[in-house]
Amino acid sequence: MINNYEVISLIPAKKYSSGLNNKNFKKINGLSLFEIATIASKKSKLIDHTYVSSDSEKILRISRKYNASLIKRSNMYCNKGADANSVILDFLKKIKKQKNVNQLIIVYLQPTSPFRNHHHINLSINEFINNKSKCLVSVVNIGTKFNKSCKIKKNK
Repeated sequence: MINNYEVISLIPAKKYSSGLNNKNFKKINGLSLFEIATIASKKSKLIDHTYVSSDSEKILRISRKYNASLIKRSNMYCNKGADANSVILDFLKKIKKQKNVNQLIIVYLQPTSPFRNHHHINLSINEFINNKSKCLVSVVNIGTKFNKSCKIKKNK
């Protein structure tokens, strides 16, 4: 708890991905992307509670091993058009009976950032608190190789 706010993490890990097949199940050093995010969250001394939101029974079952709280996400929030805002709002509706949603800091940890660890999470939370921010988004400088990170369409 920080300044009377409970700090919780939300790890969105749907079963199917539109870009890269089975993306959340891809492994680095023997751990899937969603497991890496869950472990980083659990190691953070500033996060009070870790939630994994998924439509996949397999992801939820594996996440249970890490003592994460599980949120079964409806298919409506797992399609290509579902954005982070809709996933977070659905999550808040589901936990509203358990928590005062006005007294939460939500740390949204996408599994597709596997090199982020608990130190980065702690630094971000401290930055957020110290600057009295309303939101914070972490990014990484990719230098001059930007074109390798984009999808190039014909004639563009």
